[in-house]
Amino acid sequence: MSGPDRRPKDTVGNRLKVITNMYPMQLHPDRVIYLNKVEIVPELSATAHRRNYELFDILQTKLHPQAFTPRAAYDGSRIMLSTVQYPWGAYQEFNVLTSRKRPPPPPGEKGHFIVKISANRSFPIASLANYMRLPNSIPPDEIVNYINVFLRMAPMQMHAFRGNNFYVTQGHKLIGFFQSVRATVSGPMVNMDVTSSVLWVQRPLVDTILNFLRLSDPRELALLPAHRPGAQPKVIRGFDKRGAHAIRLDEHGPTVEDYLLDKYNRRLKHPQSLCVSLSNRKQDILPVELLVIDANQFFDLKKLDNLSWDKQIKEFAMIKPSDRLAITNSGSNAMGHAQSDYVQRAGIRVNSNPLSLEGRIRDPAPVLYPKDARETIEQLLHKVAENMKQRFKRPPSLLLIFTPGETEWYTAVKRFGDITLGIPTQHLRTDKALGPRGNADYCQNVALKSYPTGFDLRPINVKLGGINFVPHSGSIQWIRGGEPLMVIGADTSHPRPGEGYKPTIAAISFSVDQNVSKYNGVVGIQRGKQEIIGNLVGMVKSAIARFKMTGPTPKRILYYRDGVGERMYEEVVREECEAIRQAFREVNEANPKITAIVVGKRHHVRLYAENPRDADQRSGNVNPGLVVDHTITSPPHDDFYLLAHQGIIGTSRPMHCIPIVDDNHLSSDLLQTLTFALTHNYQRATRSVSIPAPIYYADILCSPERARVHFDPSKDFSDSGSGSQHPTGQQYQQAFKPLASGLRDKMFWM
Repeated sequence: MSGPDRRPKDTVGNRLKVITNMYPMQLHPDRVIYLNKVEIVPELSATAHRRNYELFDILQTKLHPQAFTPRAAYDGSRIMLSTVQYPWGAYQEFNVLTSRKRPPPPPGEKGHFIVKISANRSFPIASLANYMRLPNSIPPDEIVNYINVFLRMAPMQMHAFRGNNFYVTQGHKLIGFFQSVRATVSGPMVNMDVTSSVLWVQRPLVDTILNFLRLSDPRELALLPAHRPGAQPKVIRGFDKRGAHAIRLDEHGPTVEDYLLDKYNRRLKHPQSLCVSLSNRKQDILPVELLVIDANQFFDLKKLDNLSWDKQIKEFAMIKPSDRLAITNSGSNAMGHAQSDYVQRAGIRVNSNPLSLEGRIRDPAPVLYPKDARETIEQLLHKVAENMKQRFKRPPSLLLIFTPGETEWYTAVKRFGDITLGIPTQHLRTDKALGPRGNADYCQNVALKSYPTGFDLRPINVKLGGINFVPHSGSIQWIRGGEPLMVIGADTSHPRPGEGYKPTIAAISFSVDQNVSKYNGVVGIQRGKQEIIGNLVGMVKSAIARFKMTGPTPKRILYYRDGVGERMYEEVVREECEAIRQAFREVNEANPKITAIVVGKRHHVRLYAENPRDADQRSGNVNPGLVVDHTITSPPHDDFYLLAHQGIIGTSRPMHCIPIVDDNHLSSDLLQTLTFALTHNYQRATRSVSIPAPIYYADILCSPERARVHFDPSKDFSDSGSGSQHPTGQQYQQAFKPLASGLRDKMFWM
């Protein structure tokens, strides 16, 4: 879909040159690509791309190389692309035998695949560039995917990969590269970035068992039989405590030990050791000393303990911007852009140098503090102690609870306060606040969440309805000077893979004051994996009612939506923006003027200062306020990139803002200034944050950790619940407990 009409580009701010990790592409104007549809029988699982690639490689390079001259590019599923028409015409079938069974299985059964290829259509590769000049022509999504297929072929044959991420071994180090083609207003480009993951090392299984003995279940790990060179990797199906000296292939047959010696002349060093079953066949029961873990397998990150994973993340996150850019620039060579036959034959050329362009640094929004805003945690606790003298006259205003910090403690504390009592709670970790290495910054940040303010006549903190500070900029003055305006942030969080029976958590936060600094929130649940917020009408009706407690009904809405991909923009406009209007109609109010902005934060675009003097001298990042709204933006949308926060370590990631509705007809200057100003009123921090505060709040509200407090802990609704009988969606709805009424007008999640 296309969003609002393009606005005249803003010129506010100090100009500077930045380098982005986008690499321009040139597409041959006369090169034609032939599209073919592929079907493999029997069909492998939808996620078996690697196995499909292997089958196709066998077909092209070993079985029928003369039929595939030059070789075709394959997407691992149903698309084959070639630069010539192959001689077989419109349709051809090929048999690919991978089974070692004798007699072999018939074609169409497992181990003997039929690959069916049918010609579809042809198109010029330069269609993508033509789209940039003719925005109303064929959408570029398909062509972008096809170009990605050509770019992926060479690195897939050389490196471990997962999706658009490729992992290159350099000595003992593993470097991950992300690459993906993007259509931009200035032409097609390759977006390249550095990424990370954890892979298994290829080594004997027995060594891994000794090193990782605490792992209870290494099944699903693909293994190579060391005594059969060239054998296909197989997956662990089970274990047998009997040694190879005791396990017989059949009742009167030889033992596994004797069989291996007779057939492969392989004498075992430890015939009494554990054996592994690789299939239902007796011949596939092998001792661990003969098995080697296959290379390029991804480790299940959920099985990493927190300490190991935290260390991995910290090391990756601390890469300095200059180092990250240097590594990224080496990616073109690692991906084989200049060497790949597939890329060259398709008429694709990728520049080895990243794009340099002009950005603008907007001035930060000044922040107004109350007079006592520098109160320390020690002073706060002193006041709490004084106030506790009166605690027996009425319930406490705030409970400070110190715990060891584990998730179950957090859940219990929040459920006790949010659901049971309706009293704000502040959870503190003893290891950070009270231990010998007590962190002063941690205590100061807690103080920010708790100290009294001068904007409220009562000595109350953020959780009790006060605010710590407000941004002061022209955009906020614009909000205060016009019709009543409400800012809404919306987000969803989905169950993890394998937990599809669990619900999706949906949440909105919404402003209730003229400074758009004080927020309330609403949380709900819906069908798992459903991205569109199903009960947005009810949520917005609650927001309207609470907004009206402080003034007239809002006439303007700024709706910041997190977490949706480009293919869902139209659905957000159709479903969620209409739900907001429906909520106003149901409370007998006029339709508001809506400006809706999707905010992306999981993209791979990075912006670096071309001149190091333009960067922060400590971190190397570009200073907050950087805006880029041209050259690398999307053709259908009037989008922009905004780097709002001061990254302390690592490389800062800008937010990507895509306006999809604009009834308020905001100028580029006002929309960018408003969005930047809203990053300054996140009440936990004294600096601007990476995304607007209302989205940040919605993200906290719908996090799985906080959502757990809405369920009875005595029921099996936790992440640790087990058993084959999972709760139904209706049971989850019935078990979901709403927030206690005493907290509904407060920022209780802070």
